Amino acid sequence: MISVNKALFRSNEIISSAISIEVISTLHSNGRILAEEILADINIPSDDNSAMDGYAIKLKDALDCGLRLPVTDRITAGQPQRKLHKKTATRIFTGGLIPKPADTVVAQEFCEINDNILTLPRAPKLGSNIRLKGQDVKKGEVIARPHTVLNAGMIGLLVSQGISKVRVFKKPTVGLLATGDELCAEGESLQSGQIYNSNIPMLASLMNDLNIDSVDLGVCKDDAIHLKKIVSEAVKKVDVIITTGGASVGDEDHLEAVIDSLGEKIYSGVSIKPGKPVKLGKILDCPLFALPGNPVSVFVTFIILVKPLLAKLSGNASIETTFLKATAKFSRKKADREQYHRGYAENMDGRLSVNLFPNQSSGVLSSVAKSNVLIRQLAGDEISLGSDVDVMFY
Repeated sequence: MISVNKALFRSNEIISSAISIEVISTLHSNGRILAEEILADINIPSDDNSAMDGYAIKLKDALDCGLRLPVTDRITAGQPQRKLHKKTATRIFTGGLIPKPADTVVAQEFCEINDNILTLPRAPKLGSNIRLKGQDVKKGEVIARPHTVLNAGMIGLLVSQGISKVRVFKKPTVGLLATGDELCAEGESLQSGQIYNSNIPMLASLMNDLNIDSVDLGVCKDDAIHLKKIVSEAVKKVDVIITTGGASVGDEDHLEAVIDSLGEKIYSGVSIKPGKPVKLGKILDCPLFALPGNPVSVFVTFIILVKPLLAKLSGNASIETTFLKATAKFSRKKADREQYHRGYAENMDGRLSVNLFPNQSSGVLSSVAKSNVLIRQLAGDEISLGSDVDVMFY
């Protein structure tokens, strides 16, 4: 067995070589992850413009004329920039370019107009209601950095720069394969000795959380020849494969042999509980994570060993393995390997406290469903009541 950190390091090496980039339409990039730095080509606004419907004036002229000025022009949004004649006002609408040398816009609700004469009840503030050139974005500034998740606001900003294409990280497709004679599909009637295939729907949901596409490769019986055929075909169609079951060393566990026959083994067995038999292989440049069959082991090994690598593969630098400190409301003896207990953490007077789910068996899926954190216990560490522990919300 290797350590969790060593497993992540080895996984990182093969995932890094699999990262790819594509160019797509900005209009269809929502949720995608940017793979380039983007600089502004133009100022936004491109010129000083009016933030209100009202009247553009030069404040000194208005003061010199007793706050009464003739209105001699009219400017709407989209018209070229014009000049403001000395000691006059210009009717202007929102988005209209400020006529030079006007320096103030008075909102129309604060103006009186009689016979085309503008009268101001009081002196406005210099520079009022003017959106200055480059106020939003200045030409040459960085408007988006690599690993930015593109959302509606960012897409709007990019399109406002005239950017119609963006370089993004290619979204990986993950094939999900369950193995085991005992598995029964959802909607079918259970026979004696069977269980429903809960692992694949759970993994598919975890993929959705990562905005990664998944493909259900179905269920493979405990048959080495059939398993080899499914895997050899799948590696040509998907970017990553995740299997559940068949990862241990029993007579009906065939995944290690399949990996050895079709590609190379990166690691086999990790010092983690639950999930020790987890394996990683590489077949035709396609990483294959072989997870155990127990549902809690699947969940834990995915969160700790697989999720960070899939996030990196998709370019999502915002997804990190982050642990917080919490006060333990339980105790545990020293662990011989790195353990991840399921528990429930809550804020108590500004401090996180955490308790264990009563049943920590790797087959008890309710320990995942009814908890909200994984509690890390490093090998050799003992957890005592009231001590600090590392927790990760999921």
